[in-house]
Amino acid sequence: MTRARVAFAASPPATVAERIQASRMEGLAQNQAIPVLTDILQSPEARRANAAPATASLDKLPWDELEARLTERIRQQVTERLNFVLDDSITQHVSSILGQMAMLLTEEIRHDMQQTLEVIVTHTISTEIQRLKQNRQPENRKTPPA
Repeated sequence: MTRARVAFAASPPATVAERIQASRMEGLAQNQAIPVLTDILQSPEARRANAAPATASLDKLPWDELEARLTERIRQQVTERLNFVLDDSITQHVSSILGQMAMLLTEEIRHDMQQTLEVIVTHTISTEIQRLKQNRQPENRKTPPA
């Protein structure tokens, strides 16, 4: 019995996933708007070459205008943050103070109402007692002493 020799290729055949990935990469390479890895990862020389025009254009920028715009943007962001923090802090303090004032006013009104009711009840009772005394005195005078 002779054994058949199997010949192996230098590289294994591409899987379906690899074929799909390769076709996607070919499609992306045709689209110039999508950067490829070589565009993103450049050599230091290529980076320096691309950075040189940007540096030259920075020298032409009006620094005073950039500084004013940056200062205004920072001032606006700080102001917005301060307004938010102040609004939150004031809201908390005012609600706490209003709660305390409401409790104090409630106690004060309750105390005043109690005093007013005591005065009204005392006055009503004394008035009723006076009226009863006046009604009894004429009855006592009409009856002859025995």
